[in-house]
Amino acid sequence: MKILIFGMCNIGKSTVGEFLARKLGYDFIDMDAKIKEKYGTMLGFQDEYSDQYERDELRAEMISSWIKENENVVIALSPIAYLDAYEDFFEDSDIICFDLTDRTENVFKRLEFTDDNDNLLHIPQSYLNKHKAYYMSEIWRILIISILYMHPKWIRFQWMVKV
Repeated sequence: MKILIFGMCNIGKSTVGEFLARKLGYDFIDMDAKIKEKYGTMLGFQDEYSDQYERDELRAEMISSWIKENENVVIALSPIAYLDAYEDFFEDSDIICFDLTDRTENVFKRLEFTDDNDNLLHIPQSYLNKHKAYYMSEIWRILIISILYMHPKWIRFQWMVKV
């Protein structure tokens, strides 16, 4: 069985994926970590492949190879824009796709900011609180977009864990 976990940044794909893989005794792959391992940073990947569709096709190739290499695996995926690059995964009966979501407030609490080298930046809580309305509206917008573009074969999974 292959389990693909989709969702926006800071939604908890890696946390849920690692937990699920451990409980099931499956392998776990974090796509963002693999991309950083290969390209140095997420920005390096985006610089090398500036076209979003090209990045999504490359991600689909990565997933395809991991699926072939692993009999039982949970994969936490980077956000995608073009679902047609992933169409084959939705037809395979041995693959389950989850779209992980959460309340806007919880995502806000988990926000992380990094510099161009993926070093974690420590943003003062006072700054975040001052700009909370902006961040909340952006999170809400991204959550709505993910609902509108969700593939019909995905299973929507709402976090039920308090942060």
